[in-house]
Amino acid sequence: MKPFRWCASLAAVAGLTSSLLLGSAVSSTASAAVGGEAAVTVSARSGIPATGTGVERAKPQAGQQDRPGPWPVCLGLLPPPYAYADSSRFFCDDWRLGPTKLPTRGVLGAILNGYHRFGGLTPKEFLNKWWDPAAAFGRGNWRYPDYDGYELDTTGNPIARHLTLHQGQLVDRFGNEFGRFLSPAGARYGERGLPPSNLDTVDPSYPYDYHLYRVNRDVVVCAGPIAPTFEQPGNGVQYVTSSDACGDPTPRPNVAALVADRTLVRLN
Repeated sequence: MKPFRWCASLAAVAGLTSSLLLGSAVSSTASAAVGGEAAVTVSARSGIPATGTGVERAKPQAGQQDRPGPWPVCLGLLPPPYAYADSSRFFCDDWRLGPTKLPTRGVLGAILNGYHRFGGLTPKEFLNKWWDPAAAFGRGNWRYPDYDGYELDTTGNPIARHLTLHQGQLVDRFGNEFGRFLSPAGARYGERGLPPSNLDTVDPSYPYDYHLYRVNRDVVVCAGPIAPTFEQPGNGVQYVTSSDACGDPTPRPNVAALVADRTLVRLN
């Protein structure tokens, strides 16, 4: 993989912290609709735009028809290994491909601006490349990059170092709280190294599985640039609650543990 575009040194990652974190203080708040389905209170100083409240159907890429199925672009797809009771809300009726409708306004609209879920591939090509049907004892799973998804330096080692997140900083994630990965609040989706399924709404209280947090007390994370993956450019910064890339011990705390001990406070 190519070196981190800013600098391959760990010192450079630390130097970027102040510019990549969005909102170091939470003194006043403004309501912003997340995907037009639920309200999220975000800091007026957080740097997260709150420009509208709409949800619109995701625009199809070249050669893809945007109408109720069966879509020609979906032909040839094998069914997912397990299905939701109602699969009509997913692209090609397949939860792995994410929701058919993506927000275009508000907080999530800003995060998803410029996102193309298949990066120019067809759905079938995308799944053939990134879905491993033999993983997880035959249940299937995504082909995530090694080293917790950190970008690698020229010698093949992950670019990561310990970093302290300070009280008042805002972080977020797409996915349930049993994961270990966080991002600076408002980072573009294509920078995060995530598959389209991380946008699936599991709990209606969290549309598009988006979770926003304020750091309530200082916490040390393993920080570094994100490798390109899932046909996305990556190059964002990830905060991992613990990682082999930083030599962290096990057992490892996840986001749920940091919420439980009030290190992180939910904002939506």
